[in-house]
Amino acid sequence: MADSINIPSTRVKRFQRLMLSLSNVSRTAFISLVGLFINYVLLNYKANSLLEAYVYCISLINLFLVFCNWGGKDYNTKLLVAAPDKLKDSLNAILSSRLLLFLPALLVVCLIPGPLSFKLFIAFYLLLKVSTSVFESVITVQKKFHLFLLIDFCLNLLLLLIICTDRNVNDIGLFLAELLGIECIRLLACLLFFKNYVDPRFNFKKGFALVSASKNYFFIALAGFICSKADLYAVGLTLHKGQMSTYFIILNLVGLSQIGYATLVSTFSSNIFRYTTASFKNFASSSLKTGLLYSILSTMVIYLLCNYYYHIRLDFLFTFLVLINLLIFTMVLIEMYNFTRMEKQHIILKALIIAGVLNITLSPVLCFYLGLTGAFLSNTLGGFLTLAFFKLNLYYARD
Repeated sequence: MADSINIPSTRVKRFQRLMLSLSNVSRTAFISLVGLFINYVLLNYKANSLLEAYVYCISLINLFLVFCNWGGKDYNTKLLVAAPDKLKDSLNAILSSRLLLFLPALLVVCLIPGPLSFKLFIAFYLLLKVSTSVFESVITVQKKFHLFLLIDFCLNLLLLLIICTDRNVNDIGLFLAELLGIECIRLLACLLFFKNYVDPRFNFKKGFALVSASKNYFFIALAGFICSKADLYAVGLTLHKGQMSTYFIILNLVGLSQIGYATLVSTFSSNIFRYTTASFKNFASSSLKTGLLYSILSTMVIYLLCNYYYHIRLDFLFTFLVLINLLIFTMVLIEMYNFTRMEKQHIILKALIIAGVLNITLSPVLCFYLGLTGAFLSNTLGGFLTLAFFKLNLYYARD
């Protein structure tokens, strides 16, 4: 009798966990898809100046966010989970640390070249993004995935409706104001639903302590960002803004494909970390076949979207590089799980640093001579170097 009662309850719990995971994955995927649709609207129905301004501002904000989100979501979640009874104090420390990091970033924003309107937008939008990102960990700890999936769906749908119906073709100020307005509503929603955990009295002592404690997480995040995004900034510095906008769209499509595969693999992460060496070898072998099939299908979709949806011509060489880039990513991801399973995260950090240095030094040179193809070639070579570093470490570890 007890077993018959336990089985349904276990199934219900599994179903609930599955729905929470689907909500979280759907939220991430939906936000990415909205970004791609905004790119499409700006590219086809607005003046080029709007898309160029959008890419310029968002690229700079993403760069500053790596610094301002010091430690990132993983460390924040770990901190909140460690002391659930002190969630308000922990959140206050995180908010205080983010404010401390925002101040030097604000100084750099004032020094970057560009119109005053751009600088003001970057400063305010960065502050809003930094503030809302703090609550991502609270959403995870409190398991509010369904609620914020609905909130993000409504806000992004509202943003799309505004952009599509505002009849604004070339007013950059109005477009940036629309983005700010939506982000303000998102922050207000976070403050409303988590008001019991928000303490407006900032504690800079705790903030400094948290910055120091989470520095290793920042280094991994920074290295990963350089590996994946250095070529985008090389394009912006070497080529004109129109080409940066085109490359931005291509990278977003590739990035969305990578997120899809990473999400697929993460579904089995709890099992992967318990694998023996022999079991992991079998898993890695089957993952290679899955990764190859996924890379081929994703490359076909990216090719079709670029050529027929965004009207961006991808030649054979660039398309082939997309395939190799995605395949290498699938292999690198599996190796990262392997080293995490063996508690060797320091090797992951070393690999990301080496690949990041390669990308940040090689991408301007290749971009200068080969254009967008050279930039993406640098990105792909960085992934290949990461994979080679992992394989060499495994080879010498056996010896």
